[in-house]
Amino acid sequence: SARRWSCRLLAPLAQRMLRTMRVVCAASAGDELRLRELCAEASFGPVADLKAAAAYAAREVATPSSLTAALLACARAGRFVWVAASTHAGEEAAAAAVQALLRADGLASLAVVVPRHPVRAPAIVDELMSKQPLLRVALHSQDGASALQNTDVYVVDAFGLLPELYAAASAAFVGNSL
Repeated sequence: SARRWSCRLLAPLAQRMLRTMRVVCAASAGDELRLRELCAEASFGPVADLKAAAAYAAREVATPSSLTAALLACARAGRFVWVAASTHAGEEAAAAAVQALLRADGLASLAVVVPRHPVRAPAIVDELMSKQPLLRVALHSQDGASALQNTDVYVVDAFGLLPELYAAASAAFVGNSL
């Protein structure tokens, strides 16, 4: 979008908007460079990812949900809990294959799969059940947190849960990285 805002017609508008802001905090150093190119006169603050900071702050003060409490109970019972987050097509099958290997090696483990687009979750459950018939697969909205005790792969089809899932897990895989 910086390229579009830099065009001859929009650049003056971008410069006026940025100049009027008290402080501009970019999410990354690259974003800051692009914003400075649009308007060097703007007041720039520290580079900070406010979305991540807000999620961290919420996790610090929020009461754990029933899902988080159930995940922590699994961990206390000796299960290795890991999250495959923001997954894209094909990555869920890879996560289930890893979970099958962990289970075959005798490791008590639980994979929590959180697709980037939750609407895909029911199809993911069907896919995993057909590709990994020995794994017990549950869907968050259908089976609830109580299903975690008897599940190998738990597919989450809700928004806003990643911060607490990360906090409850021992390891995480972030999707769109394979």
